[in-house]
Amino acid sequence: MKIPRKKDLLHLQQQYKTDKKIGEALGGVPEYLVSYWRRKKNIPLYSAPKFSQKEIEEAWLRHGSDFKAGRELNLSRAAFYSWRRKYGIYEKPAHLKLEQLELHFSPATVSGAVLAASRSSLPAPTTVKLWRRMAENSARGKLLPDWFLHDHPHAAGSLLFVLSPGKDQKVPSSPPEFVEPVLSRPSGNHSIWGDRSFGRSDWQLIEGRVLRPGETVAGEAVDMGGLGGIAVLCLPERLSPPMAVCKVEFARHAGPRAGVEDRFLEFVGRYPPPQWQNTVLEFLGVAVERLTVDRKIKLAQLATSFGAAAALCPFDDGIRRHFPRNVKSKFIKAFPDRGAVYDKEFLLEGRPKDVHLAKYTNGWKVLPGEEAMGHPVNTVIVGPDALPYEIAYAAEALGGRRIPRSVSLIVMPISAETVCDSRRRGWLENLISAGASIVDPRLAARIGLATLIGRDHGDVLLTRPPQDPAELTNPRRHLWFSGIRTAAATAVRGIITLP
Repeated sequence: MKIPRKKDLLHLQQQYKTDKKIGEALGGVPEYLVSYWRRKKNIPLYSAPKFSQKEIEEAWLRHGSDFKAGRELNLSRAAFYSWRRKYGIYEKPAHLKLEQLELHFSPATVSGAVLAASRSSLPAPTTVKLWRRMAENSARGKLLPDWFLHDHPHAAGSLLFVLSPGKDQKVPSSPPEFVEPVLSRPSGNHSIWGDRSFGRSDWQLIEGRVLRPGETVAGEAVDMGGLGGIAVLCLPERLSPPMAVCKVEFARHAGPRAGVEDRFLEFVGRYPPPQWQNTVLEFLGVAVERLTVDRKIKLAQLATSFGAAAALCPFDDGIRRHFPRNVKSKFIKAFPDRGAVYDKEFLLEGRPKDVHLAKYTNGWKVLPGEEAMGHPVNTVIVGPDALPYEIAYAAEALGGRRIPRSVSLIVMPISAETVCDSRRRGWLENLISAGASIVDPRLAARIGLATLIGRDHGDVLLTRPPQDPAELTNPRRHLWFSGIRTAAATAVRGIITLP
C-alpha cells in the first residue's frame, strides 16, 4: 500500500480525528501503522481547542469586556484575552447586546407562561428554566409546582404542616422511609406531615431528603427560604407571576476570617436590599461552589430573611453528595445556561478583608467590624435556628474556655434532630462546660425568643436575624447580627471582638 503524503494525513486527521478511524478510512490499515506514519512525518496527535473561535467571538460581542466575557466561560481576564488574541479578535464591538435587551416584566400583566415564551430565545437562568418547566407541565396555562406546603387545617395553633403534590401533576416518588423520626406519613393524598415545633420546616425537609434539586414548592411559610440551598425553588402559595431574576456572583473565595454571614453582609452593604427585594436571587461563582451544603442553606435563608422572594444556589456535586445513594430518583439539572440573561447582576469581585456586622435601628445597617469593636454585649445567641456547622464551630472555639458571668450564651439548634446529632458528637457537652445554655427547639417554639431573652437592657448579638427584630429592641437595647466566628469571640470577652 502506498504511504499517504503528509498533506493527505493532515486532511484525514482533521476529518476523522483518531488514528483508528483514519486507518478504517484507508481500508482497514492497523492503528499502530497510522501512528507510525504520523510520527515519521512529525504530525502530533489531534487536539481540538477548548473554545472555538465562534464561542470566543460571541462572548466578546455580548460583553465587550475581557473580564465579563471570561466570567461567562470561567476564564480569567488574561486567559480570555489570550484566546481573543489567538483568533485575531481585536476590534471593540460597536454595541453591547446585553445593554440593548430591556427585560421589564410587570407582575400585574405578565403570566408565567408568557414569561417562559418571551424568554425562550435567550439563555435562561435556573429560575426561568424551572418556571418554563412548570408552564409546560401545567394544565390550562397555569403554573403548578411539584409540591404545595401549607399548615394543617385541623392542627391546633397550626403547628403541623402538610406537603402535598401539585394539582394535575404527576405525583413524585415517595419520600424515603428513614425520615420517620422527624416526619410521619399520613393517609390520603398528603405525602408527608411535619411539626413546626421540631424546627424550621425547610430544614426538616432537607434533613429528610424529601425534596429533590430542581423541584418547585409553593407556600406562604416564612421559614422555607433554605430550600434554595439544595437548588429547590420556593414560590409564593398563590403563584403570582414571576418576579425579576437577579444574579449575585462571588468571584473569589472568602478569607480565613470571613464566613458565609460576613460574605452576605458585604453583599448587603454594597447592594442595599431595596435594589433586590421581592426578586429571586441566584448565587453563582467559584466561592459559592466551594461552600458546603449547610452554608449554602444559610446563605439562601439569609437572602429571604432580608427581603428576597426566593434564593437559589446551582446544583453541583456538593448538593449531589448530600443525598444518599439509596435515593434513586433523578435530579433535575438546576443550573443556568451559559451566558444566561438576568434582569440585574451583582458582582463581588475582591476577597473580603474585613469582618462585617449588622446593627438594627429601625432596619438593619451593615457596619465594618472595626466600627463595632469594643461594644459591650450581654447576650450572645448562636441562632435562632442554628445549623450544625454553627454549633460545631462554637463548640470548637470555646473548647477549654469559660464564658464570663456577665455574658449569657444561648444556643438554639434548628431542629430536634440537630440536637440529637450535636449531643452524639459531643458539641453540646463542650458548650455546656463552657457555660452555654442549650434550648430545645420544641421549648423555643412555645415560649418565643422575646421571652427567652427577657427584659434585660443589655445588647444582644445573634448569628441569624430574628423574624421580628422590633419586638426584641427597646431604647436601652440594640440588636447585632454577625457571623459565628465573631459571636464565639464576643462570648468569651463580653465585648464585640473580631475573630
